[in-house]
Amino acid sequence: MYGDFSKDLDLSTLQGGQLNQDFIERYKDVLSSLGKGEQGKITINVVIKRPKDMDSMVQIETNVQSQKPKRSRTEYGTIKIGDNDEMSVKVEKPKERLKPVSLFDANEKQA
Repeated sequence: MYGDFSKDLDLSTLQGGQLNQDFIERYKDVLSSLGKGEQGKITINVVIKRPKDMDSMVQIETNVQSQKPKRSRTEYGTIKIGDNDEMSVKVEKPKERLKPVSLFDANEKQA
């Protein structure tokens, strides 16, 4: 365990500055997944251990976790009893997706 142990421990020096980079990556990922009114979470854990066989050293572990908003949907279905008393669930027919309309094509046709 040789090295230059001259820097005071703080969040900017943990793991050689890598903890900050881990945080930046996580917060950008969480931010890009948020919709209006939603929230995400980033948790940083720092564990400091003092090894049994070393008087003047500590081991520092970090862990960065993120939680994006969960997406959930609910729909209703009806129970149908068919031939041979077999039960099935019928759900609403999916709505037809709208086709994209280009404003540029409309302008070109009029010209």
